[in-house]
Amino acid sequence: MARKQVAEARLGYVLYIRVSTNKQERSGLGLQDQATRCRLYAEAQGLPVVGQHVEAQSAKDMNRPVLLAAIESLEPGQVLLALNLGRITRSVRDLDAITEMIADKGAAWETVEDAFETRTAMGRAMLRIVAVLSQLEREQIGERTSHALRAKQDRGEHVGAVPTGYKRVGQLLATDEGSAAVLDRIQSMRNSGASYRKIAKTLNAEGILTVRGGAWSEGTVWKVASRQEGGD
Repeated sequence: MARKQVAEARLGYVLYIRVSTNKQERSGLGLQDQATRCRLYAEAQGLPVVGQHVEAQSAKDMNRPVLLAAIESLEPGQVLLALNLGRITRSVRDLDAITEMIADKGAAWETVEDAFETRTAMGRAMLRIVAVLSQLEREQIGERTSHALRAKQDRGEHVGAVPTGYKRVGQLLATDEGSAAVLDRIQSMRNSGASYRKIAKTLNAEGILTVRGGAWSEGTVWKVASRQEGGD
């Protein structure tokens, strides 16, 4: 199918508002700010807002039904507007796919904070350059983090959460008598045939907290017991 010509004249904005979690969506934190700033931008551009789509989903991939619905709703000449590039995507590969999908609708997209736009060849080129550099930075941070963790492991230092039965002493782990006793108690109850749910209920009734200071759940008991059985 031939791609529609992207209209130079903008006919209106379709807002795409995104947060990463359902908790953020329920709280409204970030959503109202994004919507307000996008609407102020549209007003400054002298263009109407003709639609708004809100999504609580990570931008790590294209598994975002609301974004796809927002793109599908675009009419020729309309512009998908987001607060910044990170609201739309964090991947160069997905950036190309999203830009092409929007262009196929005869539409474009813009961002408020970054001032990106895809209506012109220069705008599309600058966007791709910035996206490539941003992905490079993320990958380099990931590499440095991975190397640092491997170095810690090579030195015998513990990496990650402290398991039940231990405590952190400097960068190493040492047996924690208090939580080790709880671990023995869990194993003893399991050997007696108690279910994970019953063990959790017993520990909570006795006021015994998890390593993180919370209440016990069936899943928490299962993780602790499984880790100990795997260590044996």
